[in-house]
Amino acid sequence: CCLWLVFVVVVVVLSPRLFFDLIFVSSISKLGDAWREGEMTTAHYALYFMVIWSFWAQSSHYATRFYSDDLSNKLYFFLFQGGIVGLAVNIRGGLTGPNTPYFMGFSAAICVFETLVHFRAWRHFRRTTHRRAAYYALYIGTVGCLRAAVWLVGVFAAVELRVYLFVVAIGISYTRMAHVFTDRFLAYCFGWSK
Repeated sequence: CCLWLVFVVVVVVLSPRLFFDLIFVSSISKLGDAWREGEMTTAHYALYFMVIWSFWAQSSHYATRFYSDDLSNKLYFFLFQGGIVGLAVNIRGGLTGPNTPYFMGFSAAICVFETLVHFRAWRHFRRTTHRRAAYYALYIGTVGCLRAAVWLVGVFAAVELRVYLFVVAIGISYTRMAHVFTDRFLAYCFGWSK
């Protein structure tokens, strides 16, 4: 058993993208099981799905723009995957369940990881001729701080407020992604031409 755990850790650290999508698929599967068994409403299912999907989209976006095969990026993806596993473990019960503060806590941790790697990219690009990429990484890192704060408030918030905090955190994620995925913004940040 211990040898199997060491094997999995070594494989994940050596190739962090290998099991990455599989972890998200299993999280969505666990979410579907909870919904099918009646542990959450369809609205709660949609909110949880949007959170998990937004984390996948944002990590893929980071990997596409800034990933390098160094130890810090491997550590980021290892911790990120651990955070997604933490989300999957705490899906049961919906927004009013006892696991919701833990789900929100893992969401905050993932946002902190994301913020740190974007600030690292900012620090790197501000010293180069790619100043726009530096501003872009700074913007995404700052938004990540804001998202982490919203998720962290949700850990300690009353049950009635959690739905609103979920919506606010999702809104921040999707507003950021809508801004990020526009061709004009990418052209500005990276100097791309159409």
